[in-house]
Amino acid sequence: DGKGNFEAMSSELSGIILPGDSKGTSWGDLDNDGQPELIITTNDGPINSFKLNAKTKLPPLVQIRLKGTKNNPTAIGAIVRVQVSNNTQFTRTITAGSGYLSQNPQTMLFPAQIRGKNATITWPDGLVTSTSIPTSNTNPVISR
Repeated sequence: DGKGNFEAMSSELSGIILPGDSKGTSWGDLDNDGQPELIITTNDGPINSFKLNAKTKLPPLVQIRLKGTKNNPTAIGAIVRVQVSNNTQFTRTITAGSGYLSQNPQTMLFPAQIRGKNATITWPDGLVTSTSIPTSNTNPVISR
């Protein structure tokens, strides 16, 4: 509903009807246009992706990739927090193995308004670092 609440709906209402046994969903920017695509896996079937069909031009999202340590190069378990105002904070966590035959992307998508803001990263080993999000790069890589 745009306020963080979800309501179950039929496939007919959602507009997504897939044959077969769908198992996992995820979001990812497959074509690097700054907008996420919905990815749905099917048991013993194809992987389906759906592109956002926005009537208005949306600003590109910021896709952050973390570069961790030798033993955890994708920084699984890291938490990224970006405070954009007194009332608005965005938080993302790198996770792995969240669904049946699926894997979450190792990048995090944030709204464009985080550009130029400070990101606080809690790395899997507990180290906390801070870095500024670039204003022009929509795909920054942050290293431990």
